[in-house]
Amino acid sequence: TRPGTYVLQLEADPEGNEDPTSFDRVTVAVAPNDPPIGVPIDTLANGQISIAGKSYGGATGDAANYVVLERATRAVVESGQVADDSGGLNRLNDLANTYGNGGNCMRYMMIVSGSGGVVDAQLGSFAALLKKLGAALPSPEAFLALKSKQAYSVIGIPGATAGAATTRFPTSSDASGAIAGYLQPNQ
Repeated sequence: TRPGTYVLQLEADPEGNEDPTSFDRVTVAVAPNDPPIGVPIDTLANGQISIAGKSYGGATGDAANYVVLERATRAVVESGQVADDSGGLNRLNDLANTYGNGGNCMRYMMIVSGSGGVVDAQLGSFAALLKKLGAALPSPEAFLALKSKQAYSVIGIPGATAGAATTRFPTSSDASGAIAGYLQPNQ
C-alpha cells in the first residue's frame, strides 16, 4: 500500500433493502516504509528545507521557506518560499491557521526556516506565527539575532500549545540556525 491517508466506509443493510441502514467510517494512515531511525532532515540545506533528500522552498536569502506535512504519513501537502514582508508572513500565519483549526488540529506539522533573519517590521507577525506553531517566544537576544539577519528554523504543530515546537535561533554569528536530524512519521 502506498503511504497516505485512506478513508474506508462500510455500508450495512441487514434487511436487504436498496438503501443501506447504517454506515461505519474509519480513517487509516499508512506510514512510509522508512528506516527505523527515520529520514534525514535539514532545515537549511543550501538555503532550503531538505527532507529525505528532496529540497523544498527556494535559496533566496531574504525569504522564508516552508513545508506543511501530514504527521502520520509525512506526506508534503504544501511547500514553498515567501518573501520576508507582510504578505509573506501573512501567508505563513494563514497556513498555520488553516492547518491548526477544526479537524486539522494536531494532524499536520509545519517547518519554517530562513537564512536571512526577519526584518524588524515583521517581528510581530513572526511572533504570532511562532505561537500558532506551538513555540515558546524566543529570548530578547534571539529576536535581536533575527533582526541582524541570523538564520533560524522552526518545526511546529499548528494549533499546539507553547513548548510543543522545536526552534533554533542562534544568538551569535558562528552558530547555525539549522535543525538537522531524522524525521519519523507520528501518529
